[in-house]
Amino acid sequence: MKFSFPFTVTLYNCKSKIIYMFVILFSGHMDNRCLPTATFLKEVDDIFDSFSDVTCSPDHGKLLRYCLTSTTKHMKYWRSAADKVKTWTFLNKESEPMHPPPSQTDWLITIGAVQHVWRKVSEEHKFKFLETRNLKQDALENTFGAIRLHCGSNNNPSVGQFVDAMKTVIINGLAYRSLYGTNCEDEGAYLLDKLHSFLKLSSAS
Repeated sequence: MKFSFPFTVTLYNCKSKIIYMFVILFSGHMDNRCLPTATFLKEVDDIFDSFSDVTCSPDHGKLLRYCLTSTTKHMKYWRSAADKVKTWTFLNKESEPMHPPPSQTDWLITIGAVQHVWRKVSEEHKFKFLETRNLKQDALENTFGAIRLHCGSNNNPSVGQFVDAMKTVIINGLAYRSLYGTNCEDEGAYLLDKLHSFLKLSSAS
């Protein structure tokens, strides 16, 4: 399967749009040449779903968007998905094959790594389920987004300015996280400690 590069798609909450695309394709209201793109979007949406669980109860609309357990279809799906990712071919403007982009290699690494993690924690540590969403770096990216927003118009802070902004953001409990400009959805993470104890006067002083 071949696609022009680069392309930008929004994959979260897009299943209804993909289904709509298939409907208008097969009803004859869209050129059949769009079918490979619709198929590709569905494949990538499924990969995102498998790493974006929001519940341990199956979502009948999103069959991969729930916790990984010994009875779910994640492991079988990932083996199939890895084979598909290996076949992706990206073309330049002259329709010539390009060197695989880092994202393609990273998907293969991620799919293999999470399978290894699950075998390790389920067999050696007797985990009953694994929330795959917690393996992503969304929380880290959103934290950096909060720090960036705190820095205002300064898009090139010094080390000291970055550290000061990070301390302020932590003490404020990531108050800026829900504002515009974040790279990822709000993943629901919370701070283990807001470090307010450091604001109190020491009893030794």
